[in-house]
Amino acid sequence: MSQTLEYIYMIIGGVIGVLAIAATLLRRPRVGDSRVDRFYKRKITQQAWVMGSILFIGWLVLTYMVVIK
Repeated sequence: MSQTLEYIYMIIGGVIGVLAIAATLLRRPRVGDSRVDRFYKRKITQQAWVMGSILFIGWLVLTYMVVIK
């Protein structure tokens, strides 16, 4: 795998991780939401956190591998 490809993966991973975390912060249940709405938003928030953390860990591992090489 070429060096540039690894850097591209690193950048994409970092951006997606940050976006997932930002999405969870924007999706917080607000006052005035119905009960169904609140449940739906909470579910999305949990999924986004899981995805974001997995991507972020993957990104960290990739960055670590690139730095060590």
